[in-house]
Amino acid sequence: MTDPLLSLEGFTVIFDSAGGAAPAVAGIDLAVGRGETLGIVGESGSGKSVTWLAALGLLGAHARTGGRVRLDGRDVSRLDPAAAAAIRGRRIAMIFQDPMSALNPVLSVGRQIREVLALHRGLRGRAARDEACRLLDRVGIATPAARLGAYPHELSGGMCQRVMIAMALAGEPDLLIADEPTTALDATIQAQILDLLADLRDERGMSLVLISHDLGVVADLADRIAVMYCGRVVETAPTDALFRHQHHPYTAGLMAAVPRLHGPRRRLVAIPGQIPAAGAGGAGAARRGCVFAPRCAQADATAGCADSMPPLAPLATDTLATDRLAADRLHQVACFKATARPQIHRQPMLWEMAG
Repeated sequence: MTDPLLSLEGFTVIFDSAGGAAPAVAGIDLAVGRGETLGIVGESGSGKSVTWLAALGLLGAHARTGGRVRLDGRDVSRLDPAAAAAIRGRRIAMIFQDPMSALNPVLSVGRQIREVLALHRGLRGRAARDEACRLLDRVGIATPAARLGAYPHELSGGMCQRVMIAMALAGEPDLLIADEPTTALDATIQAQILDLLADLRDERGMSLVLISHDLGVVADLADRIAVMYCGRVVETAPTDALFRHQHHPYTAGLMAAVPRLHGPRRRLVAIPGQIPAAGAGGAGAARRGCVFAPRCAQADATAGCADSMPPLAPLATDTLATDRLAADRLHQVACFKATARPQIHRQPMLWEMAG
């Protein structure tokens, strides 16, 4: 088993604000293998986007990170700004949630792609123009040469998303992070974008992190899925295993909220309550125990749900792994009520991290 391309080890994110320190990501461990697609799912506010923006150093001075980010085994979490900028776009690229906001409204799409080509591949002039045209053609934009001079407001939402994908591919990255790439797109365009990402992944052999609030979006594309809640990974497993059996009540709740096109009609079940607010004064910091317990129908004080946060650990039925990437491919759950639990060890709570 080879080492992962990228790994997050004990990764934390804390925001400094006028109201005090606000923990947002609570010591997660994740790895992405070479050529692998990792799906990250969870409700808005669960820490999905923040995790990867912070890993790339895109949150600014108001965010403090801890733990390690390793790329090819090298710790890149504390690089100087110039060295970090050389990795962003070249080794790791990101497709942001809202292309209309991420694209510069006063620059043509061709110029924005050419800037990436000049920065990361040294292409300029006619060579950069030809490559930008090729990239637009590859992501399915008709008459790409004519579109090079277009501005974002002249393109549809789906076309702007394709331009964002072309910009992300311009640096020929090893890892592409797609943050809600189908947001605000109609169902037909969503399917086209997901098919495009799958084709590009297979064609280029790159790794892909697909962030979504919808398990249905990542179902066909992801090799493995990590479910996040309140800044933590609460369940992770190969996609087939996760869809067959959800061991965490939160994952089961997300699955119950996905509409089905086939079979008998059923009422969609909503998870009661909402994700607690981050920060020392928020609901997430004001209580102890499992962070999901206030919304969990299975919470049981006798199991420890009210006292401490369960760690993410493999089900005892899984074979123990001998290396990091293999361990991440096991079915792991952070729940005291999951069957066949291994020994429980207490993890720090969000408000303790802020101290």
